[in-house]
Amino acid sequence: MVECNVDDCGEDATFFYTWAWGEEGACCDGHRAHLESKSGQLGREITFTPTGEKTKREYKTPSLQVIAPEVGQLRMQLAALATKNQELEAAIVERDERIGRLTAELRAARHETPPEAPAPSVIEGRPMADTPVERGATPKRR
Repeated sequence: MVECNVDDCGEDATFFYTWAWGEEGACCDGHRAHLESKSGQLGREITFTPTGEKTKREYKTPSLQVIAPEVGQLRMQLAALATKNQELEAAIVERDERIGRLTAELRAARHETPPEAPAPSVIEGRPMADTPVERGATPKRR
């Protein structure tokens, strides 16, 4: 077993440590707290690794799992719904384009004046030139 080398402690080490500048050593549980405090004061990192032989997990080979038939059916339904969603989104795009074309046609039709259109009246904004007030006559009082 490795002994703690911090302050000549001599207890069994439970961790190996490595400072950011590369210095390495071993420490017990009590001195780990001391080293962590020291690293905070210095503003430098220190890394601890357990000294035990089983530091890594054992590798487990992947295994095949049996999936219930319902899961397969749900996956098929999901694929069908995804296809239907794509079709509906394409239809939306086509309709948006058609709305844009029809809106442009409507705006163009509103701005065209037919050649036989009657002249606008007073109500539509064109004053009549032969009213008595415009000729300079004063209105009659009753």
